[in-house]
Amino acid sequence: IGLERLDLSYNSISKLYSLSTLTNLLTLDLSGNNLSSLDGLHSLDKLERLDLSGNYIGKIRYNREL
Repeated sequence: IGLERLDLSYNSISKLYSLSTLTNLLTLDLSGNNLSSLDGLHSLDKLERLDLSGNYIGKIRYNREL
């Protein structure tokens, strides 16, 4: 629960499941995987850095209400 940084790069991940229990996550590295959507990331309110390079994600709409 207290995890602030998570590196899941280059793990052939194609789908994310809810990471809602990681409420303190600040940095998430998902580079070099097989992701095509951001489903499962919506609850990471404290996230400051997200690396999605090398995935199959085309367009990202950012709509965070402050």
